[in-house]
Amino acid sequence: MFNEYLGKYQLWGVSIIPVTYKRKTSLVPWKAYQKRKPAAGELAEWFIDDDKPKNIGIVCGKVSGNLVVLDFDREDKWAEWLRNWDEDRWGSNPSSENGKGLPGLSTNQANC
Repeated sequence: MFNEYLGKYQLWGVSIIPVTYKRKTSLVPWKAYQKRKPAAGELAEWFIDDDKPKNIGIVCGKVSGNLVVLDFDREDKWAEWLRNWDEDRWGSNPSSENGKGLPGLSTNQANC
């Protein structure tokens, strides 16, 4: 399943790096990946050859198609923000769970 996610992120054209399991600490120096996406060999080394538990981190900004990630720690603030979301103007609102496991509290906006 992990490799499936790697493939999806690559297909979506975002820059990804390995981060500590259940945390957001980068396992590699990540500044270079603000300007370029990692090569296939780097991804293999990080995610396939190394079997230590880790998560996938997404580098936001220009390198990832101007991706912006908003992380809400309070469900009421998420609901307030979502009420103002204009789907006709900005398209659908893809969301995921944040590290606390709260549903719909992180949102990824690639068209900002």
